Amino acid sequence: MRVGLVGKLGVLIVISLALFSCSKDTEVQGICMGLQGLADQGDEHGMLGLGDCYRSGKGIDQDLDNAIYWYEKAAEKSNSIAKHNLANIYLFELNDEARFDEAVRLLEEAAPEYPPSNFSLGVLHLNSIGVKAKPVDAVPFFVKASERNHEGAMFALFMMHCSDAWGVKVNEAHCSEYKTKLISLSQQAGRGADFKTIVTEYFSSEIFSRFVIRDKVSLEALLKI
Repeated sequence: MRVGLVGKLGVLIVISLALFSCSKDTEVQGICMGLQGLADQGDEHGMLGLGDCYRSGKGIDQDLDNAIYWYEKAAEKSNSIAKHNLANIYLFELNDEARFDEAVRLLEEAAPEYPPSNFSLGVLHLNSIGVKAKPVDAVPFFVKASERNHEGAMFALFMMHCSDAWGVKVNEAHCSEYKTKLISLSQQAGRGADFKTIVTEYFSSEIFSRFVIRDKVSLEALLKI
């Protein structure tokens, strides 16, 4: 019997917390060895987790080829998160133009179950990577992700509705709406309600600086909103 989306995400959360919260390499190595056993038995969550081990290099030698191999195995079992990870490796880590079409297809398949894939599709449309699009075409994808509480998508929409730098008409109501949602999510996560901190963190993150902001708007301008 297939595990539902909640089960998939639960397994992913457990794996992620285990991999990135362990203070000792031996502990992480033990987790990765356990995932290897599950993956060898054909378990899609084991395959996904083992791909994460190889991709991160935690508890095991970093090996992107092996990460891709296990993500592909999990994707063959229709694992949406594995499809998402594969697509992002092809697009943003390898920058493999020969696989851009495949990456777009993987994200489109994953998006109905996994909101971050809609965010990635928004980034692609914003930059015309693998698709022919205008920045405004990114908005529907960011909206879909934000409707499922994807914070990065909300920040992208906040910027695009508060500034005309992306060719989207300024909408003060939407600007205020997404600012309020970002503050609320930050409070719920225990990070406080300081909007300056929220903006600064996103502004300095690699995905936003490289693929969303791209020198179109300054940090000072956003902090004045």
